[in-house]
Amino acid sequence: MVVAIRLLLIGLLTFESIFQYFRPQNIHLIIIGVIPALLWLTFFLLEEKRKKYEPKRTIVYLFIMGIFAALTAFDAQTLIKNGLFAPFGIAGPSLIGITTFAFIEEFLKFLFVYIGIRKSKYFDEPIDCMLDMITGAMGFAAFENILFIISSGDGIAKVAVFRFIGAILLHAIASGFIGFYWSRRKILVGLMIATSIHSLFNAIVLHSENGIFFAPFFLVFLSFFLFRDFDIIKNANKNNHE
Repeated sequence: MVVAIRLLLIGLLTFESIFQYFRPQNIHLIIIGVIPALLWLTFFLLEEKRKKYEPKRTIVYLFIMGIFAALTAFDAQTLIKNGLFAPFGIAGPSLIGITTFAFIEEFLKFLFVYIGIRKSKYFDEPIDCMLDMITGAMGFAAFENILFIISSGDGIAKVAVFRFIGAILLHAIASGFIGFYWSRRKILVGLMIATSIHSLFNAIVLHSENGIFFAPFFLVFLSFFLFRDFDIIKNANKNNHE
């Protein structure tokens, strides 16, 4: 927790401008931004853990850690955009730029969830790795979604719908894969897979003529593999108790 606070304080030095969005007149937009992430979080928690659930305070805590991760990612990406790396294409829509930004987000989601849950007594079975990562990812996605919706102007409805079936689900799926490999002590593999998924999704959206329509189908395809991973963990856990 101390490390997470330090990282957050570092981030707060340069993104004060974000908080201009969080004004009373924007409360309805903030609610619209948070609801999709909460809906996906509820779906995964209810669907994949039927016998034992984490306390609500743990879920809220991890959700907030995901917000901290989003704040830190925003700051890191802003520094890259405005810093020395911009001339090398890292800050642009090139493959290296898309991959760099995707890795930053996936790594920070894992880092903050890991810091938040690693010593918890409720972190006691393999499936927790996947669900805790998804919980943190939904906090990350909620904050990101708020910024997109508030800045979308008259296109709020289109942005909200696309991000519900697009970017928010992307964060859940990518983090779910990280959680699966975390449970197998192969976190580097999980980060590589999540970064690849995230990068490919962004590349489809940015560089394909109809990417905004194709990207959700890409996520639906990936979701079958994610739920397979859930089943692998649950079946392994069941066999261990027989």
